[in-house]
Amino acid sequence: MSALTKVFVVLHVVLTMLFVAATIVFVNRVEEFKKNEESKTREVTIANRRAQFAEDHAKTAIAEATAVKLQTGNEVSRIRQLYN
Repeated sequence: MSALTKVFVVLHVVLTMLFVAATIVFVNRVEEFKKNEESKTREVTIANRRAQFAEDHAKTAIAEATAVKLQTGNEVSRIRQLYN
């Protein structure tokens, strides 16, 4: 074998080792990203449920306040009619 062939073989081996090392690091990070994505998806789902729960309670409170306001108005009208 000539010297140039030996240099290319050594270069090929070194670059292959670097490629394999980089691929292993990349795959490990992709798995970590997948775990992080699943965790964030769960957190978003929980936050959406909490927001929906709070919104439902707010709507209920508004409806109850409106009902009390109407009832109070009706009572005031009834008392006014009673004294007139």
